[in-house]
Amino acid sequence: MLKNNIHYWNISAENPEPIVDDDYFVDLKINSSQMETIRKIRETIRRVCQTRVFDEVSLKLLVSFLELDGAQYTEFTAYMNAFDVSLSVFNRWEYRQKLDALKKILKKYCESRFYVYAAIQVDDAAIPQAMLDKGASRAKSVSGKVKIKKILEDYGLIEVKSLEGFSKGDRCFIDLDRSAAKLSFSVGSGLEKNPDFQIKINDHVLIVEAKHLKESGGAQDKQLSELCALIANKAQAGLHFVAFLDGVYANRFFIKEHKYSEDALEILRRNPNNFFVNTAGFKRLVEDLLS
Repeated sequence: MLKNNIHYWNISAENPEPIVDDDYFVDLKINSSQMETIRKIRETIRRVCQTRVFDEVSLKLLVSFLELDGAQYTEFTAYMNAFDVSLSVFNRWEYRQKLDALKKILKKYCESRFYVYAAIQVDDAAIPQAMLDKGASRAKSVSGKVKIKKILEDYGLIEVKSLEGFSKGDRCFIDLDRSAAKLSFSVGSGLEKNPDFQIKINDHVLIVEAKHLKESGGAQDKQLSELCALIANKAQAGLHFVAFLDGVYANRFFIKEHKYSEDALEILRRNPNNFFVNTAGFKRLVEDLLS
């Protein structure tokens, strides 16, 4: 049986998120195509640095290699950032600009960095793999949605692809990012945002927005503000706006150590059909709706 929304907040506070969450483990690997790109870049740079011949043929080769997937995981493209030049910005320049900039950057690289990396074999994947792992956090938003889907599927809910399928089901959910179905809610200043999931459990429909927070900061506060805006929506009987928050930083929020915690609780008191939960709170909410 469904209980009041503060009950699920309290469950969230009493059952904190783990410091290390297996659901957010991302095991990315450098593939053979990326490694071939890395090998070509390393071989070209090694030849130029050893001969000190910065000819246009070699520069043109490098320009073409830097456009390929895998170039972002090389020592050289990391060094480009020392000139305030990211690979993405470089690849948007005009061709002549690329050649001129590359010649200057490559000369400096040969002088100050080539000796550092000279002992690395051209097919050594250690540095590329480390760079890929460092950027793994960019996949975390996808991991969060996979986590919610797994929870729902573990409770027997079925994913559907359309609102028509949703309307026919009793226990189902729809990923709104992957569906033609679109909903939105206000996040203030006249802006709107699409939520992540629409879930149906018997006579109840849940509109869910999920956030994963691991540390404090302005961007994180903005995301918490969006979740508060979601649960401020007026919901009629049977409709629920659900803010889902996980990650180790969520623990501070649910034990009222964040400036928005009291705001969220006040919004919940004014909107008894809506919920603000972490993983444990969300699971209990689903269980109670199913019972």
